Amino acid sequence: MTTAFAIAVGFAGLLLLAGHILRSEKYFKMNAVYINHAGHLSIYKTDSLDNGFSKPKSYGIDKDDQGKIEKLLNGDQRIEFIGKYLKGSGLVSNGCRSIPFFAMGAEPEVESRIRNHPLVEKWASELAGFIKGRGFWTPGFLPESIAVSKGLSQLLGKPLVYDEVQTKNIDNNGFIDCAASGAIDKIRSDSNVQLATRNYDGDFSAVNAEIVSHYSTGLALTDDNAMLVPLPLLQQLFSTDKITYMAAYLKDGVNHKAMVREIQNKFNDLNMPYVIYPFDNDQISLFYVGAMSFFKTMAVFFIFLVFGVVALTIANSVTMTIIERTREIGTLRSMGFLPSSITNLFICENLVLTSMALIAGEFLAWILSEAIGHGHFTYRPPGVAGEVILAPLLTWESCSIFAVIILCIAILATWITATGRTNQPVVDLLTSTSA
Repeated sequence: MTTAFAIAVGFAGLLLLAGHILRSEKYFKMNAVYINHAGHLSIYKTDSLDNGFSKPKSYGIDKDDQGKIEKLLNGDQRIEFIGKYLKGSGLVSNGCRSIPFFAMGAEPEVESRIRNHPLVEKWASELAGFIKGRGFWTPGFLPESIAVSKGLSQLLGKPLVYDEVQTKNIDNNGFIDCAASGAIDKIRSDSNVQLATRNYDGDFSAVNAEIVSHYSTGLALTDDNAMLVPLPLLQQLFSTDKITYMAAYLKDGVNHKAMVREIQNKFNDLNMPYVIYPFDNDQISLFYVGAMSFFKTMAVFFIFLVFGVVALTIANSVTMTIIERTREIGTLRSMGFLPSSITNLFICENLVLTSMALIAGEFLAWILSEAIGHGHFTYRPPGVAGEVILAPLLTWESCSIFAVIILCIAILATWITATGRTNQPVVDLLTSTSA
């Protein structure tokens, strides 16, 4: 019973750990691919990742090349949809204070599709919606509508979104006396801000904007300076029709690594100076790569730990059983049983014991998984902004793989322990005083 209990608990623990890692991988993948707009495949101009921010005009994708890339990708049935993105930075002002921002310019229709994507709603529902407000693609909003991260809205002192403002004033003609006692209240009472930057020609450029929603990037590193802007508005701010990169969103189950090679070969054959990056490249999704590397390292440590405990527990159980049955083994040997036959008896006995323990452990893991999932527990992983739902994802594949490995460990541990004892001389076995 002690051996079976140890195996069952260890097996249940392994399944829950594997389920937590699988569930976390789904969350981080949805965050990287959809919420942070990496796509399954990102298409940049060659050397753009190294030089794009210092020389955006030289490394942006112009209109003609955008059309060529779309034509090349649209014929592939494995691609669900394509997005165009422009990245840029500058200062956002509330009239009295200016804060650095990092903006992502996205097509409204593509952003709407991302936020309502079934996979995002299934695996990252806490990121799919907005903390406050609604998307700038919804009816009734002006072209100047933007979404800002929760941390940036707090730094700007803008708790209200457009739908909550009593008096709409996109032009913001009212002058704010920042030294006046009511300046803070006046800033807090509207959702209007000004965006300023240096455009692609090196000139000063500014536009008025209206905050229509607060959202979370899912990452603590970017949640204080991020801004989601309609692509036409950001292109107007930077005085360009270029984009930084294009992202291809694949259908569920498609092998993205194989597509990277295929599309890259097509670009090379057409002499197009572009590079394809998968979403799990550390240059594209550093947090995803780092988080999953940590989870994999942790998983390997605990897997070996549990497997070691199971092996030692079985070995100890077999050792105690053999000590208690030494004369019985000697009697069987004297009747003509081979040592290998007796060893097989011990192996069969432990296989039955281990199988029963594995069934009990799997049942325990499923019960705990359902209880945790229905309990709506949350936790805050390092580097993540906000709470993440704790809901282990158990699969029959992981159950089968761990079960087979533990059965193999049981066979090996039993064989090693039993072989040495059953091969002893018959006289020593029959005269043993340990039985």
